[in-house]
Amino acid sequence: MIKTKIVHKNNKYKVLVADDFGKYKTAASFDDKIDAQHYRKNLVDNTEKALKSQSKITVAEAYKSYVIYKFELYNTYNSLSEHQAKVYKGRYENWVSKYFPKNIELRKLNSEHLKKFFLTCRFKGLPYKSAVSLIYTFKGMFEWSIDQNYVLAVDYNIKYFKYQNILN
Repeated sequence: MIKTKIVHKNNKYKVLVADDFGKYKTAASFDDKIDAQHYRKNLVDNTEKALKSQSKITVAEAYKSYVIYKFELYNTYNSLSEHQAKVYKGRYENWVSKYFPKNIELRKLNSEHLKKFFLTCRFKGLPYKSAVSLIYTFKGMFEWSIDQNYVLAVDYNIKYFKYQNILN
Protein backbone atom coordinates (compact mmCIF):
# COMPACT_ATOMS: atom_id res chain seq x y z
CA MET A 1 0.00 0.00 0.00
CA ILE A 2 1.34 3.39 -0.99
CA LYS A 3 1.60 5.94 1.82
CA THR A 4 0.41 9.42 0.97
CA LYS A 5 -0.74 12.52 2.75
CA ILE A 6 -1.83 16.05 1.96
CA VAL A 7 -0.28 19.04 3.70
CA HIS A 8 -1.11 22.74 3.49
CA LYS A 9 2.04 24.82 3.20
CA ASN A 10 2.68 28.29 1.76
CA ASN A 11 -0.90 28.62 0.49
CA LYS A 12 -0.52 25.36 -1.50
CA TYR A 13 -1.88 21.87 -0.95
CA LYS A 14 0.91 19.38 -1.47
CA VAL A 15 0.44 15.67 -2.05
CA LEU A 16 3.30 13.81 -0.39
CA VAL A 17 4.34 10.22 -1.12
CA ALA A 18 6.52 8.11 1.18
CA ASP A 19 9.63 6.57 -0.33
CA ASP A 20 11.14 3.19 0.62
CA PHE A 21 12.73 4.72 3.72
CA GLY A 22 9.50 6.32 4.98
CA LYS A 23 10.46 9.88 4.07
CA TYR A 24 7.76 11.92 2.40
CA LYS A 25 8.48 13.75 -0.85
CA THR A 26 6.27 16.11 -2.82
CA ALA A 27 4.49 14.42 -5.72
CA ALA A 28 2.33 17.39 -6.74
CA SER A 29 1.22 20.82 -5.57
CA PHE A 30 -2.24 22.41 -5.97
CA ASP A 31 -4.02 25.66 -5.14
CA ASP A 32 -7.25 23.86 -4.27
CA LYS A 33 -7.65 21.13 -1.63
CA ILE A 34 -10.22 19.23 -3.75
CA ASP A 35 -7.72 18.96 -6.61
CA ALA A 36 -5.11 17.62 -4.20
CA GLN A 37 -7.55 15.05 -2.81
CA HIS A 38 -8.55 13.95 -6.31
CA TYR A 39 -4.90 13.58 -7.35
CA ARG A 40 -4.12 11.60 -4.21
CA LYS A 41 -7.06 9.21 -4.78
CA ASN A 42 -6.01 8.59 -8.41
CA LEU A 43 -2.41 8.05 -7.36
CA VAL A 44 -3.38 5.45 -4.76
CA ASP A 45 -5.89 3.70 -7.07
CA ASN A 46 -3.46 3.48 -9.98
CA THR A 47 -0.66 2.17 -7.74
CA GLU A 48 -2.94 -0.53 -6.31
CA LYS A 49 -4.06 -1.56 -9.82
CA ALA A 50 -0.43 -1.79 -10.92
CA LEU A 51 0.43 -3.95 -7.90
CA LYS A 52 -2.56 -6.24 -8.55
CA SER A 53 -1.55 -6.77 -12.18
CA GLN A 54 2.05 -7.44 -11.14
CA SER A 55 0.94 -9.87 -8.45
CA LYS A 56 -0.26 -12.31 -11.12
CA ILE A 57 3.33 -13.03 -12.21
CA THR A 58 4.29 -16.69 -11.88
CA VAL A 59 7.40 -18.01 -10.18
CA ALA A 60 8.83 -19.22 -13.50
CA GLU A 61 8.32 -15.79 -15.12
CA ALA A 62 9.89 -14.03 -12.15
CA TYR A 63 12.86 -16.42 -12.16
CA LYS A 64 13.39 -15.81 -15.89
CA SER A 65 13.37 -12.03 -15.27
CA TYR A 66 15.80 -12.58 -12.40
CA VAL A 67 18.18 -14.45 -14.72
CA ILE A 68 17.99 -11.60 -17.24
CA TYR A 69 18.82 -9.19 -14.43
CA LYS A 70 21.84 -11.33 -13.45
CA PHE A 71 23.06 -11.29 -17.07
CA GLU A 72 22.67 -7.50 -17.12
CA LEU A 73 24.84 -7.31 -14.01
CA TYR A 74 27.49 -9.27 -15.89
CA ASN A 75 27.20 -7.45 -19.23
CA THR A 76 26.68 -3.90 -18.01
CA TYR A 77 28.31 -3.54 -14.63
CA ASN A 78 30.82 -6.43 -14.46
CA SER A 79 29.62 -7.13 -10.93
CA LEU A 80 29.21 -10.83 -11.75
CA SER A 81 31.60 -13.09 -13.58
CA GLU A 82 30.56 -14.68 -16.85
CA HIS A 83 30.56 -18.07 -15.14
CA GLN A 84 28.18 -16.89 -12.40
CA ALA A 85 25.77 -15.43 -14.96
CA LYS A 86 25.83 -18.68 -16.95
CA VAL A 87 25.13 -20.70 -13.80
CA TYR A 88 21.89 -18.75 -13.24
CA LYS A 89 20.93 -19.17 -16.89
CA GLY A 90 21.64 -22.91 -16.75
CA ARG A 91 19.60 -23.34 -13.59
CA TYR A 92 16.65 -21.67 -15.24
CA GLU A 93 16.90 -23.51 -18.56
CA ASN A 94 17.69 -26.96 -17.17
CA TRP A 95 15.63 -27.04 -13.99
CA VAL A 96 13.21 -24.20 -13.29
CA SER A 97 11.69 -23.94 -16.78
CA LYS A 98 11.38 -27.73 -17.10
CA TYR A 99 10.36 -28.94 -13.65
CA PHE A 100 8.94 -26.06 -11.60
CA PRO A 101 5.11 -25.90 -11.86
CA LYS A 102 4.08 -23.18 -14.32
CA ASN A 103 0.86 -22.13 -12.58
CA ILE A 104 2.17 -21.02 -9.16
CA GLU A 105 1.95 -17.28 -8.63
CA LEU A 106 5.00 -15.65 -7.10
CA ARG A 107 3.05 -14.18 -4.20
CA LYS A 108 1.74 -17.67 -3.32
CA LEU A 109 5.15 -19.37 -3.33
CA ASN A 110 5.75 -21.27 -0.09
CA SER A 111 8.10 -23.82 1.44
CA GLU A 112 6.03 -26.81 0.30
CA HIS A 113 6.48 -25.81 -3.35
CA LEU A 114 10.23 -25.59 -2.85
CA LYS A 115 10.36 -28.94 -1.03
CA LYS A 116 8.55 -30.65 -3.90
CA PHE A 117 10.81 -28.95 -6.43
CA PHE A 118 13.91 -29.97 -4.46
CA LEU A 119 12.76 -33.61 -4.44
CA THR A 120 11.94 -33.45 -8.16
CA CYS A 121 15.40 -32.11 -8.93
CA ARG A 122 17.03 -34.83 -6.85
CA PHE A 123 14.88 -37.50 -8.52
CA LYS A 124 15.83 -36.14 -11.97
CA GLY A 125 19.53 -36.42 -11.13
CA LEU A 126 20.64 -33.04 -9.82
CA PRO A 127 23.41 -33.54 -7.24
CA TYR A 128 22.51 -32.79 -3.62
CA LYS A 129 24.68 -29.66 -3.20
CA SER A 130 23.50 -28.25 -6.53
CA ALA A 131 19.87 -28.81 -5.56
CA VAL A 132 20.40 -27.04 -2.23
CA SER A 133 22.09 -24.13 -4.02
CA LEU A 134 19.27 -23.94 -6.55
CA ILE A 135 16.63 -23.72 -3.82
CA TYR A 136 18.52 -20.90 -2.11
CA THR A 137 18.50 -18.87 -5.33
CA PHE A 138 14.74 -18.56 -4.88
CA LYS A 139 15.39 -16.40 -1.81
CA GLY A 140 17.45 -13.96 -3.85
CA MET A 141 14.90 -14.05 -6.65
CA PHE A 142 12.07 -13.24 -4.23
CA GLU A 143 14.01 -10.38 -2.62
CA TRP A 144 14.77 -8.98 -6.09
CA SER A 145 11.07 -9.32 -6.97
CA ILE A 146 10.17 -7.24 -3.93
CA ASP A 147 12.59 -4.54 -5.09
CA GLN A 148 10.99 -4.67 -8.56
CA ASN A 149 7.50 -4.28 -7.03
CA TYR A 150 6.33 -7.63 -8.43
CA VAL A 151 5.21 -8.56 -4.91
CA LEU A 152 5.10 -7.03 -1.46
CA ALA A 153 7.39 -7.99 1.39
CA VAL A 154 4.41 -9.40 3.32
CA ASP A 155 3.99 -12.02 0.55
CA TYR A 156 7.29 -13.66 1.53
CA ASN A 157 6.26 -16.78 3.41
CA ILE A 158 9.13 -19.16 2.79
CA LYS A 159 10.70 -20.93 5.71
CA TYR A 160 13.78 -22.83 4.70
CA PHE A 161 13.90 -26.45 5.66
CA LYS A 162 16.49 -29.03 6.60
CA TYR A 163 17.20 -30.90 3.42
CA GLN A 164 18.38 -34.06 5.18
CA ASN A 165 15.00 -34.43 6.89
CA ILE A 166 13.00 -34.48 3.67
CA LEU A 167 15.27 -37.04 2.01
CA ASN A 168 14.63 -39.67 4.69
